[in-house]
This record gives sequence, structure tokens and C-alpha cells, in this order.
Amino acid sequence: EMAAAGRLPGTLQGKSTFTPALHTYTQAASVGSFYQQNGVVEFAALLRMNLKDPLAYLRAEHPGGVALHTVYMQREMLATAEAELDEAVASGGALELRDSFSCALTDEDVAALLAASPPMAAALAAGRAVALTPSLLGSQRLLQEHTHSIA
Repeated sequence: EMAAAGRLPGTLQGKSTFTPALHTYTQAASVGSFYQQNGVVEFAALLRMNLKDPLAYLRAEHPGGVALHTVYMQREMLATAEAELDEAVASGGALELRDSFSCALTDEDVAALLAASPPMAAALAAGRAVALTPSLLGSQRLLQEHTHSIA
């Protein structure tokens, strides 16, 4: 009844589970701090905090991020990977895309990342880069050099 009267801020779930407002505020602050420091947050972590719609929450609290399959990341992290791919293409090398990020990415995350990045999608579509595996991107030059050396 104290919660209902507004004397004890928080939420009551059912008849026996009370979550103090301070707890909810602290959790939200820790998510924000983690995202700012690491540039990425896993949806699973927010689900463990009983957040019903992690994606909607992150889009509202941190607009401009990139939503992948299992994580939400700052667009700046994507820009770093784009620059690394440009360098790999220019030098005739390859890029293991997962190595560009501090978090574990699934194949679905990598596919969403490539779709969310116009420069990466353009490099693949133009044939400047070739997907050798879901996350290993090789330059066309590297592929040509090794094709000739095999033949």
C-alpha cells in the first residue's frame, strides 16, 4: 500500500514482487555507462535485467546506434571497420570482420553489419571485396593473385 500511495517509489509486479525505483534507475545508468565506454551492449544483458523491449529502449536512450542481431553498437564502431576494409582492399589484403570489434558477433550480426554499412555493401557489390566466409572479407586483388598462383 505504500507503493500505491506513492510514498515508496517503485513498481509492484503481482502481489509479492516489488522493485524499488532506485534499482531500476541504477540498472539504466549502468547500461548507459557500459554503452558509452564500450560502444556496444548485448540485448541478452538487457533481457536479464527484465527489460521487455531492449531494442526500443536502446534506440530511445542512444539514438543513432546500429542494431544487429544480438548487439546494439555505436555507429563509430562501424566506421572503424569500414576504414579497415578500405585499407584491406587498397593493400590487397583481407579483413576478419569479427576482429574489428570487442564483442562476439554471430554470423547473423555480421550479415546485419554488412547490410547496415553502405561502404561495405558497395565494396562487396562492386567486387572490390569478396566474402570468403561470413566474416572474412578478402580484396579482389588478393583473390586474383592467389588464383593465378594456383593455376
